Amino acid sequence: MTMLDHMRRHKGWLKWSLGLVVLTFVAFYATDFADTSGSTVAAGAAGPNEVVADVNGTRITAIEFQRRYTQQMQAYMGAYGGNVNEQLLRQLGIDRQILNQMIDEHAALQEAERQGITVSDEELAQQIFAIPALQENGRFIGEARYEQLLRSQRPPMTKAQFEQNLRRSLMIDKLRAALTDWMTVSDAELEREYKLRNEKVKLQVVALTADRFRDQVTVTDQDIASYFNQRQAEYRVGEQRKVKMLVLDRDALRARVNITPAEVEAYYNANIQQYTQPEQVRASHILFSTQGKDEATVQKQAEEVLKRARAARTSPRSPRSSPRIPARRPTAAT
Repeated sequence: MTMLDHMRRHKGWLKWSLGLVVLTFVAFYATDFADTSGSTVAAGAAGPNEVVADVNGTRITAIEFQRRYTQQMQAYMGAYGGNVNEQLLRQLGIDRQILNQMIDEHAALQEAERQGITVSDEELAQQIFAIPALQENGRFIGEARYEQLLRSQRPPMTKAQFEQNLRRSLMIDKLRAALTDWMTVSDAELEREYKLRNEKVKLQVVALTADRFRDQVTVTDQDIASYFNQRQAEYRVGEQRKVKMLVLDRDALRARVNITPAEVEAYYNANIQQYTQPEQVRASHILFSTQGKDEATVQKQAEEVLKRARAARTSPRSPRSSPRIPARRPTAAT
């Protein structure tokens, strides 16, 4: 099963792992390291207990940094001999890299402790016995020579200091294993990644422009006709349409047109049917209530109103319709 398969199957765990790493370094590394600018340069002149970095409350003192710095310098000089010196390494920013490494280790240790990762005394002892420098003829060199060897280091180390550093290293290894041991990388994936990072191509380009050779070539009409006949489809133009439009501005035309009253009257007479309305009738009723009243009195009142309505209808100013009084006997209104 490839690493990608593992990542797909353990997608939830992978998200948690990556989130854990990001949160660890954001919480423990970025904020605390922001105040350490320039501390590495002055570490050699700082007091032994002066703090050069603070990782979530865990302080890295000048003497701790100086001890790690000296060990690293000796390792570089032992590996490269006279080709490297301390001044050159400082120019390359090695002191800053060492401090970054120490901050990373403290952040990882805090996360390991938070996850409950521990290293027992038995595990520590097995690791010590497995160190080749502490063996002779396949056996441990003994406590006395073990302590003597630590004191001979530059700078000297005590047994407690060495074993504490070793225990921390084992805790960090366990944390890394918990995060990454379930992942596997196949040989094909490894080879592909190696090629991606290391393979390079040397490419030489010769630019040939048509203008440099245009005067050396003669093209006849026959050559053009032959080329066109072989590629007629490339020069075919699709169906097209030509459209002409006449746009009339109604407002602009209205200002230019003058219509006389005679033309209006002639148009009206020619289209009089559009303006003619059929005869209409509007009827009205007047009702009188007889409830609690003398019917003869109400009848007399109704006849008087009817008389007045008929008189108004026959007058010259009478409208087409007039109130209509029922001739029947008045009844109570509802």
